[in-house]
Amino acid sequence: MHKPTVPRVCIDLTPNETLDRHGGIGRYGYYLLEQLLQLRAVQAGQVEIVALPTSTGPVLSGHEALERSVLLQPPIHFGQHRRNRRLFTGPALRRAHVSLFHALQPVALPLFAGCRIVCTIHDLIPIVVPRPYPRKWKVGYRRQREKIDWAFRAKRADHLVAISEWTANDLVTVLDVPRSKITTVHHGVDERIFNADSANDAAIVKKYALPERGFVCVSSDHYRKNHRVLFDAWSSVAPRIPGGLVFVGHAIYGSTLSDIQDEARKRGLSARFRWLSNVDDRELPAIYRWARATVAPSLYEGFGMTLIEAMACGSPVIAARNGVYEEVGGDAVLTFDGASANDLSERLLRLSSDDALGARLRTLGFERARNFTWRRTAEATLAVYMRLLCPAHVIEYPVFEAEQRE
Repeated sequence: MHKPTVPRVCIDLTPNETLDRHGGIGRYGYYLLEQLLQLRAVQAGQVEIVALPTSTGPVLSGHEALERSVLLQPPIHFGQHRRNRRLFTGPALRRAHVSLFHALQPVALPLFAGCRIVCTIHDLIPIVVPRPYPRKWKVGYRRQREKIDWAFRAKRADHLVAISEWTANDLVTVLDVPRSKITTVHHGVDERIFNADSANDAAIVKKYALPERGFVCVSSDHYRKNHRVLFDAWSSVAPRIPGGLVFVGHAIYGSTLSDIQDEARKRGLSARFRWLSNVDDRELPAIYRWARATVAPSLYEGFGMTLIEAMACGSPVIAARNGVYEEVGGDAVLTFDGASANDLSERLLRLSSDDALGARLRTLGFERARNFTWRRTAEATLAVYMRLLCPAHVIEYPVFEAEQRE
């Protein structure tokens, strides 16, 4: 790749070469790249946007990378991905004369890159909510080891992008990262997919044999996702409400979802319960619109993507009070104590009978979701790049309407 006459920024798309290629981080990279290429400063030639689809290179033009050819290749294991990033990504960036590399996650930052590094931090889950172990000393050891590793990565990066103020505060309080080194940039929602268009909903409802209109929860089975509290809350009020419960998510970490499915069968609720593990993104909006409400019971998150996806589709949202859900959802969500099945069951009963409340949350949700677009994400991210590369040339971007009101 020729030597550029303007700063060259490389977007890290390498998470898409792994087994988690359809996860949130991989999609974030494509959405960000797509919107960056449409910004005025990029089209005017003030900065060049390129991308790295695989950890062994080569660096491609942004438009070439958008063809997503890496998704047609067999995925590689996470261990190999990390080794490749350390050994091969740095030389590839130097050969391509990259001025700034934006790593989408703080895993195995490239060595000897010869450029500035911006790193997105989504959350501090391994430190704040480490995986439970039978032996308490092992939990403490893992937390301390992760804290040392993450602090080292944070120091290696020139600047950090936090996807929420909640995550930014964790970086400051847990890892002692200077607040001046962090910029908060919220994720967006793809309004081309997540919207109120219900033209094909009936076909999706029929395909998945969804029960009578009820509640949906979209997430993997990670231990912090709190599926059990939701199931216990719903099953306790199921005799008093007509709707069903649908879980949408992959079983990646354990048997939580399959165990709940077995429990529904034992309680005689299997006709009203569904666990869907392979739902395409383009089918998901129909399930959001089917739901009387979307429930987000997670005890800890770095953001709240399912909240804004649901709101953009017109689904009222019930969310656990975990800090970041209040930040993302504002007054457009009905909150509950994430540790209390009784508190959640009361919310399920209210939304099952109070149509006025559902309509109000739906209206507030549409308004709130409009604040979260990938265009705004790209504008704010480009401003971070330019502050590092051209301190005298600062690109301003509009703040969210919610921030203006505050």
